[in-house]
Amino acid sequence: MPARGTFVRKVRMPANLDPTNGRDLAVLALRRQSEHSYVRDALNDIAAAANSPSEHVSFALELALGVMRHRLTLGRLVRQMLTGDWQTLPVDLRHILLVGAYQLLYLESVPEYAAVSEAVAQAKRAGHARLGKLVNGVLRSIQRHIVERTEGSAKLPLRRAIRYEYSRAVVLDIDLLADREQDLVGYLSVATSLPTEIVTRWIHTFGKEQAEQMCWASQWRPPVVLRPNRLKTDGRGLAAALAEEGIDGQLDKLSESVFVASAGGMTHWRTFEAGLCQVQDVTAQQAVIASQVRPGQVVLDLAAGSGTKSTQAAERMKNRGLVLAHDVSAGRLDRVAGNAARLGVQIVRVVQPEQLEGVLAEHEPDVILVDVPCSNSGVFARRPEAKYRLNERSLALLKRQQMALLRQAMEIGVEAGSRIVYSTCSVEPEENEQVVQEVLTGQGEWIVADAQLHPPTYDGTITSWRDGGYVAVIDPIVRGR
Repeated sequence: MPARGTFVRKVRMPANLDPTNGRDLAVLALRRQSEHSYVRDALNDIAAAANSPSEHVSFALELALGVMRHRLTLGRLVRQMLTGDWQTLPVDLRHILLVGAYQLLYLESVPEYAAVSEAVAQAKRAGHARLGKLVNGVLRSIQRHIVERTEGSAKLPLRRAIRYEYSRAVVLDIDLLADREQDLVGYLSVATSLPTEIVTRWIHTFGKEQAEQMCWASQWRPPVVLRPNRLKTDGRGLAAALAEEGIDGQLDKLSESVFVASAGGMTHWRTFEAGLCQVQDVTAQQAVIASQVRPGQVVLDLAAGSGTKSTQAAERMKNRGLVLAHDVSAGRLDRVAGNAARLGVQIVRVVQPEQLEGVLAEHEPDVILVDVPCSNSGVFARRPEAKYRLNERSLALLKRQQMALLRQAMEIGVEAGSRIVYSTCSVEPEENEQVVQEVLTGQGEWIVADAQLHPPTYDGTITSWRDGGYVAVIDPIVRGR
């Protein structure tokens, strides 16, 4: 049962799907995902209500995230095996087929017979026993069309090869993908499961070569990147501490970060509990690095989230000075306090929205961090749901929020002469340079001192992974101090 005092949202289960069964839990989470920002949130709600075993939750998360990450690829293949209309199938059955197909294509560890037979059993539990033969037929057809699994990608038959790791692919005996030379957008859309609008947008913005690299980087399984807590250790020390626990962490000497392929159960690692590290990609670290914070300064983290940048700033300030962590969400601010306590950070002060004006009357910030809500287009690999939501309308709505936050930072910082660091995990110009340019237009007090765009990249080696994102350093023309 959930711990006493823990709030658990009531969850209605369709038919007899069992939330303590990993495959059923994945289907339930995919069904509810539209009600949440992320499928992980939906899954955690359902699992908490049902007290699902942790090993089944982990398997369900693998399945649900895998389906979201490769939804367009899986959907194209399943529809090609169907004789009827995909849209007329019950929602649960569509998810069951996608989960089954994901196991057949992307999970070598799952026996093919188990993926098929369990999907048929799921259909029955979901109240669709009469469609069990259809599920069996579609998945058996996929199974028959798999020719081989192969290493390398240079000589793959591109229309028939589905890459599921950087250097591994499953080869079919049918053409699934568009001809890359004749229809690059169509090929990349299905091969990397990105809507054609995004592929087209990236080719227009970045050119064909870089856009293709970004598409592929957006669909690989990302590693977990650990930032060493500079108050307690460094990258080499963190890697050694992880090794003592039997955890294989690869040190990137340039960034001093440690990369781990999988971090299941991380919150129970001795290294994590002792506050030796914080999860944060190398690209996300660049905002605080670019701010050049120093011990003794006052830093305002205007949209602190869970406090990753607040604690990073405090570590770089050697626990001397003051970091004001502000956010509109009380729940996120609770996580800031928890993270700071675990890391041994003593200079982070949580600031509620109604407290902000009074606190700033006492403390003028030297640096203001503005990490704004965004489309997440630089981190589709980590948040695959986001790629199906990006469109002109969503970008326009986000841009208004981003401009409002940047203007708020400028209003706060103009008298103090604060340095402002604007950052996103997006690669879209509308959220990055256009926001900065439009807000600064007509402003005589500010200048862009530095701007960095980081596209998502990966070359097959774990330490080469970089999320996408943007950082702009905005300085007052005359620094206050």
